[in-house]
Amino acid sequence: MSRIQTPYSHIIDEYNKMISKNIKAIDSLSHSSNIRQIADDTSFTLSTGEIIIVLEGVIAVEMQEHNFILAPGKAKTQAKKLFQVGKGIKGMFFGIVESYGPGIQLHYTAKKNVKVFSCNLEYFEKHFTQPDKFTFLMNMMAITLAFLLDAHDERAIGTRYFVIRSMIYRYLKQKNEGVLHDPSLANFILRRTKISRSYLFQVLSDLKNGGYITMKNGELVDIVNELPEKY
Repeated sequence: MSRIQTPYSHIIDEYNKMISKNIKAIDSLSHSSNIRQIADDTSFTLSTGEIIIVLEGVIAVEMQEHNFILAPGKAKTQAKKLFQVGKGIKGMFFGIVESYGPGIQLHYTAKKNVKVFSCNLEYFEKHFTQPDKFTFLMNMMAITLAFLLDAHDERAIGTRYFVIRSMIYRYLKQKNEGVLHDPSLANFILRRTKISRSYLFQVLSDLKNGGYITMKNGELVDIVNELPEKY
């Protein structure tokens, strides 16, 4: 099994430590009447001014890519497929971007045993500006930003192979943490990147035949040897 510590693995480990430290504050929300149970594979949206906190399960967070074709005097927007930009696991907040940000539209899908605490902005601001809760909120915001920066670095800076290599380690980390909801390794990568299917399958085939990874029915079983840095 791979023992490499990627930036993503480090962030996940720090996140788990932070959640363990604040587990009482998170679990206390479970006793509220404002609980939403969301069936698996259900897409959902947030009401205006709604904030949710994940208490259990896994949520896929996606954005819709657009092509902006500029012409004299007009702009045309063509909808593209959804790209997964993150996931929601225990303790994470959602609705902050929609409520305080520039109006970016996020798409949410409950993937596994999802239960969330729901509140309005007034409650959220009153509750989480208390000194003992504010530190937890800032920790969560910092780690969320770290996730986003790591994803940007992973997908926008490196070569196609660099992205695939990093994604394979990301897949294995999520599998080991029990938060993987997309068992197909190829689909896991394709839903998060713009890499062509043909190139991806060629790389995965070469890594498998080279003795670096083991796969079964499209799922990554293990990383047998550390993946080469170049392809």
